[in-house]
Amino acid sequence: MCASLSGTAPGTPLAPGYVMPLNFDSLTWTLISLVNTPVLANGFGTLPANGRAVATFNVPPGLAAPLAGYTIHFAATGVDPSFQFRFVTNARGLGILP
Repeated sequence: MCASLSGTAPGTPLAPGYVMPLNFDSLTWTLISLVNTPVLANGFGTLPANGRAVATFNVPPGLAAPLAGYTIHFAATGVDPSFQFRFVTNARGLGILP
């Protein structure tokens, strides 16, 4: 799972035919570095047979306050065992309230 504070268009090309609907920014790279830690639990892993998984974004106390009024967009991608892209999800926004 990836996230962005910079919106969804034009997105970030990953490979021919695959565009992540997020504009990569410092939040994107920070969460990539924190994947599968308590901050971004289950952000990378193997999908079960039903193709569903849940990742959890846990914001440490006090860190969300400066983001009040912003929208964080999230999206995910799937790769096969040889790391070839197979899908990209739509982006979903999460508004941060004060």
